[in-house]
Amino acid sequence: MVEAIASAQGLTVMQLPMPGSMLDGQPVTEQTSRRVPIDPVSTALLKLPPGSVALAALNSENIFAIMNRLGVPVAASCTPGSMCVPCTENSCYPRTEYDHLWYLVREPGRVEPVAFVELRYAAGWRASEAN
Repeated sequence: MVEAIASAQGLTVMQLPMPGSMLDGQPVTEQTSRRVPIDPVSTALLKLPPGSVALAALNSENIFAIMNRLGVPVAASCTPGSMCVPCTENSCYPRTEYDHLWYLVREPGRVEPVAFVELRYAAGWRASEAN
């Protein structure tokens, strides 16, 4: 998914953990739990130098946990537009919605992000308006 964007920007795609690498004595494969990337992805994003920009493609099993590790707090009554995530596992992720985009801005030395915006891919667009 991110390869086209990365290529257009002259960036390389990095998968964490790397397929074929060893994790807890087991090789990382397509069957490795999707929860496994939580630590490596969170750590890599937190270690980016100030001013860096990253695009992360995640899934319902790890997106909220990674955002939480990046400073977005958990709140049981997390409504759209709030700076929070509803849980840190996939039990609260809407199982019929796959068009969410999140924009998160962090500032060095600050725990909570300075901006956290939830967007919906193509939200508001209607085919009848395209003509």
